[in-house]
Amino acid sequence: MSFASGPSFLGIKFIDLSTTDTVNSGVTETTAITPPEGQIYSLIGLEVAIPDPAGSASGDHTFQLVNSSFSNLSEYLLCVRNSGGAINAQNDAGLVGDTEMPSGIDEQLFAILGERIWCSNSIPLNVVYENDTDVNQTGSRTMKFLFKVYKEVL
Repeated sequence: MSFASGPSFLGIKFIDLSTTDTVNSGVTETTAITPPEGQIYSLIGLEVAIPDPAGSASGDHTFQLVNSSFSNLSEYLLCVRNSGGAINAQNDAGLVGDTEMPSGIDEQLFAILGERIWCSNSIPLNVVYENDTDVNQTGSRTMKFLFKVYKEVL
């Protein structure tokens, strides 16, 4: 599988996974972004804003972009925020958290804007939110993604 130049570029795809659904304490929520067969999505922008679970006194909450390919779990972006802090990720600011991967702002921006994060029909991109605080997450979570769409070339 590879990216090809020229006519294989098919357009731009905006995906909004924002939600107000409650994530109970100790629960992980995973949503897969799975392109149609024969297409590859390559991330070119994102906006993530997840408030601190209201009233939390301990624990942390986590946002991840992950894919599982070739039997290896591969984290593209990881942002962990301790109780009392919000998670944020944007094109121009990188990740805002207590633990971040990649850790440097240049590496974060390169991952977000450099088309290093991709998915296909056989290798979906998992958007993961994990609430390991002591309260339920009832806040509105903004998770928006912008992708370039390519024709998959085998």
